[in-house]
Amino acid sequence: MSDATAVGLRVLLVEDEPANRALVRAILARARDPRLAGLALHEAGSIGEARAVIAAYPIDIVLLDVRRPDGNGLDLARELMAAG
Repeated sequence: MSDATAVGLRVLLVEDEPANRALVRAILARARDPRLAGLALHEAGSIGEARAVIAAYPIDIVLLDVRRPDGNGLDLARELMAAG
């Protein structure tokens, strides 16, 4: 997985469970799809952290855990869609 400065698809993974984050990270790292070359994976363990990442970096795709201990992930999704 490349760092945040890479040119390529920029993905934000919002997941509070470290094991689930590790699983998604491993799946993406092993993906052979050329569209994932240069992937920049950002991770957030909370909705607050997700908002901070979104404010700091341009993000193309958000992989979002809906049932969040700190709020409803669907609310964040609606917020992001409204911001467009």
